[in-house]
Amino acid sequence: DILIGGDGNDWIEAGTGANAVNAGDGDDTVVGGVDDDTVLGGDGDDYLFGNTGNDVLLGGDGNDYVSGQAGDDTLAGNLGTDTLVGSAAEIDESFTLDPDLLDLLDTV
Repeated sequence: DILIGGDGNDWIEAGTGANAVNAGDGDDTVVGGVDDDTVLGGDGDDYLFGNTGNDVLLGGDGNDYVSGQAGDDTLAGNLGTDTLVGSAAEIDESFTLDPDLLDLLDTV
């Protein structure tokens, strides 16, 4: 499925199957489905949540909260102060800083 939020503050909950979600601009909340999803947050302060699939969650510009949940997920922020949360599984802590400040807290 392809889901497009557009401008404004959106709440999007993806269903079953592989989903591609573009939340658009605004302060959006997106909850991924149970399969492999790709979610683009866009501009604004977004809350992006994966699910049990292997998800790709991209926050976009703004202060975003990005949580992978279960699965082998790829998480990314962008401009702004972002919070990236992985699951209790093995985490690959590879980061590119330009010119952001990174505080990494690893709590299991």
